[in-house]
Amino acid sequence: IDGEILQPMRSAGTIGGLYRVTYSGSADKLTKTRRALQWNLLLAIPVLAGLVMAKVMEGFGIGDADDSVFQIIVSYVPMVLALSGTVGMQTSAVLVRGFATGQIMHGRRTSVFFSEVKVGFALGVLCALVATPAIGFLIGDFAQGLSMSFALMVAVTWSATASSSIAMGSEAAGLDPALVSGPIMIAVSDLSSVVLFLGMASWMLSTT
Repeated sequence: IDGEILQPMRSAGTIGGLYRVTYSGSADKLTKTRRALQWNLLLAIPVLAGLVMAKVMEGFGIGDADDSVFQIIVSYVPMVLALSGTVGMQTSAVLVRGFATGQIMHGRRTSVFFSEVKVGFALGVLCALVATPAIGFLIGDFAQGLSMSFALMVAVTWSATASSSIAMGSEAAGLDPALVSGPIMIAVSDLSSVVLFLGMASWMLSTT
């Protein structure tokens, strides 16, 4: 209806100005359904990220029962996912609210970006301070606990950085950051944070 009837009439000037054409009935419901499905398809991105994450963890050697280092690392992956996801969602929510209320203007975007990165770093340090004695006590080695906590701090800081970049990038591209940044942020922050944690933790634990 819109493409074959209404658009040619708008181009010809038949309708427009004082006249406005809207859909009703089944046509309106189909239009709303199409728009909903258009954004809900983005939910496939976290699913794909989860599959990639599984292959990444497999590539790091996790699942080898004879390797105690990787057994220790994988047991703390859920903690990394929870913390990085929480920090990422908080960062995204703050930026989306700032865009919606007009508090984040074009001239303040760079300062706001670095401000959110600093907040993410502070949260990462706080998480590391709490996790170091806890992990050291649980695994019986405080040096390894410190190594894994440092990797956790880097992962949390990166999650805030990635979430800020996605929210601001989507808004700059003219897309709704509230819709776009959600699934993309979850996929990117979770996957990249886990990769960072696995890489740094495995490297640091292998050298201790």
